[in-house]
Amino acid sequence: MNHLESQLYKELLKLSGLSMAFSSLAIGADQLFAKVILKMDVDLGAVIPCSGYEKTFNKSGLKAYCRILEKCKFKEILNFKSPSQEAFFEAGKTIADNSDVLFAIWDGNASKGWGGTADIVRYAIDIQKPIIHMNPWTGEIQTHNYENK
Repeated sequence: MNHLESQLYKELLKLSGLSMAFSSLAIGADQLFAKVILKMDVDLGAVIPCSGYEKTFNKSGLKAYCRILEKCKFKEILNFKSPSQEAFFEAGKTIADNSDVLFAIWDGNASKGWGGTADIVRYAIDIQKPIIHMNPWTGEIQTHNYENK
């Protein structure tokens, strides 16, 4: 387990009664989050942004995506015909709307396109969703609208 994975695991353990988590299974932090959730034996739901989402992955990324997707308790494919920034944004919103706490593994920089992590964190702040923000480069953990009880 690498440092970031270990840190994520420790933060998730602090949540009492964690029984379900959501991810769009994108390469990087989304897949890392999903892998940790599955290791914890917590149900994972996949929020797939669109039809043809698998075409956005390279060969190794697609293998990892398919491996994790097989283990998901449920899958929701949003009603977009192809990958787009709007589809990615809606997937992030769906995850934020259906989560008690949003975990954001994010460097704090602006999104490279609409619908990236920065946009989802901004949306979650706007709807006053509790957020745990883990910066993968600095190791810093910040919270927004969150109190660990």
